[in-house]
Amino acid sequence: MKKANNASKTGQRSNSMGDPGNEFVNMLTDPLETLNDDARRFRRFTRAVFAAHAAVLKHGDAMNARYQQSAARWRVLIRVGLGDVSASAIAKVTGYSRQSVNRLLAELQTEGLVRTSADLTDLRRLRPQLTKKGREVLIGMESGFNVWAEELVVRLEASRLEQTSMFLEEAVILLQREEEAAKERGVH
Repeated sequence: MKKANNASKTGQRSNSMGDPGNEFVNMLTDPLETLNDDARRFRRFTRAVFAAHAAVLKHGDAMNARYQQSAARWRVLIRVGLGDVSASAIAKVTGYSRQSVNRLLAELQTEGLVRTSADLTDLRRLRPQLTKKGREVLIGMESGFNVWAEELVVRLEASRLEQTSMFLEEAVILLQREEEAAKERGVH
């Protein structure tokens, strides 16, 4: 049975004033029924972003298996190669927790891909650096990434990929501004 309060032409749900508890019951049985068109669009967007992220990571894991590395290790190796000086700096850029980055760095160090030395600006901190073997592994993974990217960009169309990237970057900025504004208002 379809709900009596279907979306209006504006995409907004009308409130059923006859039974105030009815909407709550419907939300519990089918939470998607309570979404307006904009909420459905945004839900589709978030699902697509998460699905794309998962697919890229899965392919990265498969692509780097020949180097006995995962997509997460690859990202950490890249950041070390670019000169990030601490687990905190790597965590901030990758979105991984500092604990996860420390664990990955320890594994990479055990494998001889990364070494640490004292950070001369803060002797309490160890600075990760790529070893010769680490550079070789990273160069191999990056070469494989170049081939993979060339194949995919042809199929995904370079201009659409650029437009999508710009849109996602704009969405990140907007969401960060919304988060900052909510903090200023005291809403968490």
